[in-house]
Amino acid sequence: MSDYAEHVQRFSKLLYLGSLQELNRSCALGAEAEAASRLLSSQKRVHFCTLPTPVEKPHGLQAMMPSIDLLLKRDDVMELAMGGNKVRKLEFLMADARSQGCNVVITSGDLHSNHTRLTAAAARKLGMKAILAMKGKKPESLGGNLLLDFLLGAEVRFFDVDRNQIPSIMEEIRREQEARGERCYVIPRGGASAHGVLGYVNAAIELKSQVAEDIDYVVFATGTGATQAGLVLGTKLAGLKARVVGISAGRPANEIANDVRRLVAEAADLLRVSVQLSSNEIIVDDSYTCGGYGVVTREVTDVMEMVARKEALLVDPVYTGKGMLGLLDMAKKGYFPKGSRVLFIHAGGLPIIFSHWRPTP
Repeated sequence: MSDYAEHVQRFSKLLYLGSLQELNRSCALGAEAEAASRLLSSQKRVHFCTLPTPVEKPHGLQAMMPSIDLLLKRDDVMELAMGGNKVRKLEFLMADARSQGCNVVITSGDLHSNHTRLTAAAARKLGMKAILAMKGKKPESLGGNLLLDFLLGAEVRFFDVDRNQIPSIMEEIRREQEARGERCYVIPRGGASAHGVLGYVNAAIELKSQVAEDIDYVVFATGTGATQAGLVLGTKLAGLKARVVGISAGRPANEIANDVRRLVAEAADLLRVSVQLSSNEIIVDDSYTCGGYGVVTREVTDVMEMVARKEALLVDPVYTGKGMLGLLDMAKKGYFPKGSRVLFIHAGGLPIIFSHWRPTP
């Protein structure tokens, strides 16, 4: 049996086991969430981690935000290559790639990208090749996610260009590879596509089964908008009343909101459902970017230290650290009505700590 056939056989077993887990979970779902789960089960999927991820009561953090009832969803606790929110997206993206007979995946990210690290890991799991078009110059030394990209055997290429040039560069790589007889699947930055959105539709369905009482707010760091789009669509389909609040990791709020609206529409089309969004259902706060995407300030590193010492919880300075900074400040300022049940999603990103823990000069 070839290596590729062995990978296919092994993951077919995982798909079967995963379907049994989904069946057991459906017993805890309400009618709306169960219908949403059935919609999602119509899509091809590869299981890369054990779901649902835990929901915890963070007592140390709760003491810092006494006006709200705080819960923490640990999407940093996943088996695949140190985990994180991109694992959920890749379950659907890689299944789509495999269904098309692709053996090469091409994607992009900044030098500290969690998405590229996890795409490289997912590709290895499936016996596929990953080509990463990294925005920026190759650094003199490797650390954090970039080190893991190389460790996982990805083909890493560096391009010191504007971000808007990367999509055309990925298309050039696709043409180059297909001229050599490869079948390629191009994944947008951050997994921001209709298939990627489905990962957090599934997360919303999980929440319906995990949290007995209604959640008032779901808060997290937002970047490309795919996580937020999945949560917005998923909460509507699953019948959750929670307001979905994205804390921008760097981009302007209006840009993210526009992408979220587009991605919700694309994912709804994929699922063949009709969803209407009002103007106040896409909430993005860009008050906590600390100067821009990838910029690390003392304010963020202070939050990282405080959270680690109060809760033994590790957050990175680029994504989840800024999300936590926003959560703390919003609770302090009374954004959430007193007694609100607020769930914060830890979206991973731990390797970034080892490359970006110092404030940006």
